[in-house]
Amino acid sequence: MKKRIVVMVLTLFIVSLWGTMVFAKEAGNQANNGKGKVIQVKKEFSKAKKEVKSKSQSVKIRKMVREFVDVQNDWAREEVMEATVKGFVYGYEDFSFKPNSPVTNMETIVLILRAQGLEDEVKNYNLSDEQTALLKKIPDWGKNYIAVALENGLLKPEELQKFNPQQGAKRYEVCMFMARTLEADSVTDSVYEKAFTDELQIPAANRAEARLMWMNNVINGYPDGSFNPMRVVKRNEIAVMLNKLDDNCLQGSASSAIIGTIKDIKAIEGGYAITVENEKGVNTVVNTTAETKLFYSGKLLTSINLSSSQNVKILLDEDKEAVLVRITDAS
Repeated sequence: MKKRIVVMVLTLFIVSLWGTMVFAKEAGNQANNGKGKVIQVKKEFSKAKKEVKSKSQSVKIRKMVREFVDVQNDWAREEVMEATVKGFVYGYEDFSFKPNSPVTNMETIVLILRAQGLEDEVKNYNLSDEQTALLKKIPDWGKNYIAVALENGLLKPEELQKFNPQQGAKRYEVCMFMARTLEADSVTDSVYEKAFTDELQIPAANRAEARLMWMNNVINGYPDGSFNPMRVVKRNEIAVMLNKLDDNCLQGSASSAIIGTIKDIKAIEGGYAITVENEKGVNTVVNTTAETKLFYSGKLLTSINLSSSQNVKILLDEDKEAVLVRITDAS
């Protein structure tokens, strides 16, 4: 059965939309710099987590892909790699990622749909003739993305008139889109105290969404307590946000992740056997291969010479082979 967009509402905005709508195919990034000083709402954190339910499907971990040539010295190198193996972000034909390039609104929506595990739905979406006519000026690759975004509430029909797909995505806008991937009980201004020193610069309708993302550690404030809501995000920044949205809210890759404390590391043929103890005290042994990417504190390792007690996050592909290992100090 063909899926349908609310055509009557779309039609009200289609005339003004088509004049400006040109889509970028690759998808981008948002800021996640230094945690803010304000801590008033920290006591509400557990409540916010309980109220949030994700609207997502499982994420498939990709087999190891080549690392981008322009991220080796980037602060978000590990995050970009993780978002890549999760299938959230892709690079360019020259194997670059362009980590400092701005991200557009359209690209942000594409990336969030990927993080929700909706890529197959996008590929298999059957547009009706009516929908195809409405979306005739959108490039073929983008028609299904827009249809699925509308159907899943990332975009609202009444917003299409002002929606500029080529415009850089601002911090508050990315929070708005990401908050719509969740089913949250009423998150209103009366529920949470002020979170940022410049909160009044966030459009009133979007302040609760920004707080929700901050409280769930998807986005951080700056050291001076500000949020900088109008700042356009970058590709490396949104890689960080997508990973945190996945880990803290959507949990689409949870079944493919081994997270805990390293209890033992042994060299084996072609790699290492890493014993990981999770928060419940259960031990799991994961074997790495020569193809596994090993990171420690932002640096790519060619060998492991670490003591136990470090924290670790390991992503496994469908064959249960370790694709990415991220090691951090326990502190």
